Amino acid sequence: MESFNRAAEEIQKVSRQAARTATASAEAAADAMRSAARTDFGRTAHRVSSTLESALSREPVNSTMRTALLSLAGLAALSSIGLYLAGRKHESILVGQWTPMFLGVALWSQVVKR
Repeated sequence: MESFNRAAEEIQKVSRQAARTATASAEAAADAMRSAARTDFGRTAHRVSSTLESALSREPVNSTMRTALLSLAGLAALSSIGLYLAGRKHESILVGQWTPMFLGVALWSQVVKR
């Protein structure tokens, strides 16, 4: 019975150490994520995004730009269907991914303006 109690105590001791190690590892990972957010790439992306937002917010949303983006989205969708029917499946997937990008840019320009 005494050996069983010692084994149980040893298991509890090891589990407490493992829990402390896991907590320390999680905190280290969180610190690494926070420091990665402050990298040059993060700063550059923020600078580019804020420049675009300020430029778009000053200018009225141009209906010509919106029409062009929606036309490009439709053209990309139709081109993707044509490529798929022509048997060029990989190219159709690539071109098909342009459609949501054009729609997203059009929507983003509307949201930033408001």
